[in-house]
Amino acid sequence: MTGFVGLTRCLANCGSDRASPQVLESVARQLLIPFAGLRYVYYSEALMARPAVRITRYGQVFAHALVHAFNAPSGDTLYINGNHAGHPPFGVRVGGVLPVSPFCIASLMGVDGVCAEAGASIGYLPFPDFVLLELHIRFPFR
Repeated sequence: MTGFVGLTRCLANCGSDRASPQVLESVARQLLIPFAGLRYVYYSEALMARPAVRITRYGQVFAHALVHAFNAPSGDTLYINGNHAGHPPFGVRVGGVLPVSPFCIASLMGVDGVCAEAGASIGYLPFPDFVLLELHIRFPFR
């Protein structure tokens, strides 16, 4: 999994009783977060020439464990608002994908249609410690 994160690191005047403003450097980068887990996939298809029927069903659910990013910046890092970015040892992600398009109903009636898929996942990233929410709709090309 990959994603861009905009973090900073304090170089000077980092204490809580600072009389001068903090000196920050950007450590923004595209993170590479490895993950592994379980995935269950359901697939079914029915094709007939007469009457013209084309039914495709596809669904999946998954649970992944995410580990610390390969290229995470070292040291204490801060979000843009000044809060510390945590470093938990691992994270999780669970979700699924289902066919939900009204075009799939047209396929059941013998009209060639395109079945869209909707998916969602929620999780907790290991670096920076952040809640992950993913929503998507995919339309296949034929």
